[in-house]
Amino acid sequence: MKAKKTLNKPNYINRYTCTILLFTIWISCIDGKYSWVKQYKLTKQLVEMEQEKEEVLFRLAEAKKEYEELTNNKEKYAREKYFLSKPGEEVFIIE
Repeated sequence: MKAKKTLNKPNYINRYTCTILLFTIWISCIDGKYSWVKQYKLTKQLVEMEQEKEEVLFRLAEAKKEYEELTNNKEKYAREKYFLSKPGEEVFIIE
């Protein structure tokens, strides 16, 4: 009997490799809920919303400060903000 010569080549493209490759492609691109593309977009949107939140909090603090100023001294606020004056009074604006 003659022995057959077989070369022991590694078989990299077997069913397990194909399964892992297909799973990776499915998760990274095709799957709607967990795709990397969607996760990137959501992360970008989250960063934008956090920046917007900081801006809104800053404007809220300014509005609270302005409200306090208004409640404490209404006349001063009206004169500075709306340039109101009493009858017979001249107003000069110096900047």
